[in-house]
Parts: sequence; structure tokens; C-alpha cells
Amino acid sequence: GGFRYIYAAFLQEASQVLNNEKLLDLSKEMTLIGDAWRDFALEASRIYKNRSGKTDAYNKVADELEAIAHKEAAFFKKLKKAI
Repeated sequence: GGFRYIYAAFLQEASQVLNNEKLLDLSKEMTLIGDAWRDFALEASRIYKNRSGKTDAYNKVADELEAIAHKEAAFFKKLKKAI
């Protein structure tokens, strides 16, 4: 997820340089996607270390990963329209 934070910062700066408010909104959205990746990684590491107390943990992280994929696909469609 770390790259997403860097990309979000880039979009924030690009929004100012290009005077494009849509890029600022997309920057915020990419930050949220980065947060989702961070949460996914944390839960996946808990599973790996056998520290996840959740039942059905594998299915839950799989659902999280699928949700992130949908968010990223939607994000890049919006980005294409914004530029």
C-alpha cells in the first residue's frame, strides 16, 4: 500500500500545478485505498503468524482483497476521465 500514498501525494501536487480539483479528490481516494491495503496486510500477517482470532479469516481477507481490487479499478476509470 505504500506506493499508493506516494501516488496520492503526487496527485495532490498535480492538482495544484494543473489546477484540476478532480485530481485532489482522487488523491484522497487513493489515500483511502492505501489505508485498505495497510489493513489487509495487517490482517494477513496476523493469519500468517497464527494470531488471528477470527473465524473464517481467510475468506474475510479474500473479500477485503476483492473489495480493494474493485476500488482500484473504479479509481483508475475516474482518473482516466479526470485527465
